[in-house]
Amino acid sequence: MSKLLLNDFNFNQARNFLETIMFSIRDNSIEGNLFSHSSNPLLAMCMLYELLLKLMNKFLSLKKNCENVMSQVIDMSI
Repeated sequence: MSKLLLNDFNFNQARNFLETIMFSIRDNSIEGNLFSHSSNPLLAMCMLYELLLKLMNKFLSLKKNCENVMSQVIDMSI
């Protein structure tokens, strides 16, 4: 699934996506949290993690941003 999504991103879109995701993951409210509306939040976290790995490999300059989001996803999954 993430391989199909990866082709839709250019650098600017990937950067904007990461900024939006960072804001949504840091939101502690139930309404604003990225994974609170999912029927299987752990699966959604795994898919996001996989997409972030692929984005990091495609756009090396976004590596730090991807790693920040990935660490927050890991913390949430634990």
